[in-house]
Amino acid sequence: MTAPVGHAALLARLAAERQGGNWPSAYIFAGPAGVGKRRVAGWHLQAFACTGAEPRPCGTCVACRQLTGGNYPDYHVLGVRELVNIPAPSDDEAREEITIRRIDALRGELSRRPYYAAGHLVIIDEAERLNPHSANALLKTLEEPHGRPVIILVTARFHRLLATIRSRCRTVRFGRLAPAESEQVVREQGFAYTQLDAALAAGSAGRLAALTAGGHAGARQALARHLATGEPGWWEMAKLFGLDKKGAEASLARQGARAALELLLSWQRWALRRKYGVALPAELAEYGDALAEAAEAPAAVLAARAEAALAWLPRLELYANAAA
Repeated sequence: MTAPVGHAALLARLAAERQGGNWPSAYIFAGPAGVGKRRVAGWHLQAFACTGAEPRPCGTCVACRQLTGGNYPDYHVLGVRELVNIPAPSDDEAREEITIRRIDALRGELSRRPYYAAGHLVIIDEAERLNPHSANALLKTLEEPHGRPVIILVTARFHRLLATIRSRCRTVRFGRLAPAESEQVVREQGFAYTQLDAALAAGSAGRLAALTAGGHAGARQALARHLATGEPGWWEMAKLFGLDKKGAEASLARQGARAALELLLSWQRWALRRKYGVALPAELAEYGDALAEAAEAPAAVLAARAEAALAWLPRLELYANAAA
């Protein structure tokens, strides 16, 4: 597992908690999407498993190598479509929410004695997707944990978690990455990006990766020009990104549509910033007049458009799974 990029002060604080023995049994890592919360969560838990010298995790001991390879039995990851060291329920299927069957499977793992670590190490990704039943089942684990686990709930929508869950976890707030840091993450992943992409990503490496995936730079530039003269209709945008294609081209088209939604979301965000007098980065200077015009819309309208783009992102993922 590679070291996280950015968040130096936050990482130092987590290290101090480990070294001082002052860590909680449950955290919430909350902050914008794509800024490295999941990566920091994995790094933090790896440090608990590490048997090497400080600074931990060392990355070279047997435990670190096992965890990085997905073979450390006391490390568990649970999400909507991901299970690591958790048995899949017999009727399990990908869906929009984290089901109670998945939480029950996790609780079964937590009920046994750890093999190596002092306690089980758990990441629950996209924790806002817990439904009422699974959230209440998880709450029982948080209230009466077996042994001394370290459970990290990762979320970009803190307000959607049950208040009772929030009250039983130590919340760690993440900010956005510096532009150079988000660009470093995307370079490490092998993506090429434009400066327009970097500006629109607004400090989110995940958003920058989504913008650049699929090689749709030309279409993104065209969409930006469309936005400069008025928000395009969905069919116009679909054709721009090839969603009218069929067969093998459909997967690439979905990547393009995701990039379009990310761009729409970023456009509304920058319009809101422009509305309240925030200076635009140099990369967006040519769109300054268009953003100023967009900023004339009421803030509630701009926020609603951003929410609409956010709402479409998970739907697009579900459509991709159904069509695969």
